[in-house]
Order: sequence, then structure tokens, then C-alpha cells
Amino acid sequence: YKDGETVLEPGAALLLYTDGLTEAMSESRVAFGEERLMAAFAAAAGTGPAETLDAVTAAVRAFEGGKRPDDDRTMVALAVG
Repeated sequence: YKDGETVLEPGAALLLYTDGLTEAMSESRVAFGEERLMAAFAAAAGTGPAETLDAVTAAVRAFEGGKRPDDDRTMVALAVG
């Protein structure tokens, strides 16, 4: 882990997540990955934190095709007003 600081400007959003999201597997055993996660997060841009979490969750579940998760998942979404 790296230590650091950043300033989030008004309108910024932040998504914190565990590896259970990026390691979610499709039925053909392909990982969801960071690119798909970032695309789902970007698609939810401008919505609130709850809507962002719902959109990312829906994207991961759709990718998995209804199979049960292999790992735990935790997300925290923040929006700077």
C-alpha cells in the first residue's frame, strides 16, 4: 500500500472497492477487471453515491450471468458537493 494525499474538487466522485469486484468471473472464467469497473463507474457519473453503487453492482452481476460470487465484495462511493 502507498501512503498519499489528494484533494477532491467539488463534483468529484470516489469509489473504494475490494478485489472481489475486479475478480468477479463470467461464466467463461474471464475476470471483470479494472477496465470494466472503471467503465461502470464512469457510466454512473453525475449520479449520487447510492445510484453509483447500484449501477456498479448491476454491471458486475450482469457480467457474471447470474452465478454466485466467488469472493466477498465491498464498495464505498463518495461524492464531493
